[in-house]
Amino acid sequence: MTGPVRRARLAMVLTSSLTSLLLLPPAPAEAASAAGLTISVPSGPVDLGSRGPGGGTITHSLGSVTVTTSTVLSQDAGWVATVSATSFKTGGGTSPETVPASSIAYMSGPGVPIGLVGTCTAGQPSSPVSLASAVTAFSCTGTAVAGTSLTWNPQITITVGASNVAGKYTGTITHSVV
Repeated sequence: MTGPVRRARLAMVLTSSLTSLLLLPPAPAEAASAAGLTISVPSGPVDLGSRGPGGGTITHSLGSVTVTTSTVLSQDAGWVATVSATSFKTGGGTSPETVPASSIAYMSGPGVPIGLVGTCTAGQPSSPVSLASAVTAFSCTGTAVAGTSLTWNPQITITVGASNVAGKYTGTITHSVV
């Protein structure tokens, strides 16, 4: 499927000391159409837990991500949703003030289709993968009409280094669909 890419972004905040992760509303949420598709991500703050000093992991659900067919005509429902992340930084972004994208892992888990006639496959149904580079979150093939959708609630795991300093870390996780 060709055409514009539809993206939705989440700004994220990671604080350390009691390290906690918080999703902030998209600022702004990119949402350009991709051949009759829309993608949506959580729009409000989401507390992703906390972590004490000394490093370790934070794991929490990201919130519902939904790809919806917006065209009224029956169409090929073949699409691929990808996800990527930036590094999370605080202060001046020095090494101890940075959690690299390679330390952020994503697991799409199962999806819930509504009205899709075809097959949808999770990129990571049961094991998280690093977001050091973009990965496939979900892909679908088949037929769709207006209002058909697929929703999933991905799990994010952040590995905070023992040398990371306390602070408010910000970064972005981006979902795109083509």
